[in-house]
Amino acid sequence: MQIFQESRPTLKLGSAQAGLHLLPLMLAITAASVVGGKRMGRRGTARALAIAGSMAMAGAYVGLALSTASANREAMLLALGVLGLGIGLTIPVTTIACQRTAQSQDQGIATASVIMFRSVGGALGVSLLGALLSQGIQPPPGGFDSAEGFATAFSAALQPLFWVSALVCSIAGVAALGMPQALFPSRTHERLP
Repeated sequence: MQIFQESRPTLKLGSAQAGLHLLPLMLAITAASVVGGKRMGRRGTARALAIAGSMAMAGAYVGLALSTASANREAMLLALGVLGLGIGLTIPVTTIACQRTAQSQDQGIATASVIMFRSVGGALGVSLLGALLSQGIQPPPGGFDSAEGFATAFSAALQPLFWVSALVCSIAGVAALGMPQALFPSRTHERLP
């Protein structure tokens, strides 16, 4: 279902500006990976981080859907930062959870499997969302005669993708409820600095 509004606001960014707008995402991924990994190493808690990461990503996608609709640059940057936090929290959780459940002689295979499935899942997700995006781009009443007309149609087609992504991340958060509370049971009651 395509909803087109002719007067829809759009953000106009050059390629360098668009790249700079991804800085909050990348910085947040790095910071959250480090902090989440250290927290898991100290306390061994995995489920809370997995749930928090999934819900942060779901909320970020909702924020991206809403900021795309209003062309609010600050809201978009905030949503990208929150998305980075969610991604950064889930990366060490999935890797360490898989390593902890594998036998010691299979830990290399387990780690490689996580990376492979992350890559395959990303490729499939991008392909699916790309197909949905191409189906969702509808020409405006005046056609694609101007860059603004295409930008408006592209922006309108992005919104459903963000809602689908939010739903998938919410399902991942619910699935994370099935994880063990702690990956290192002996460390859950220790007080480490």
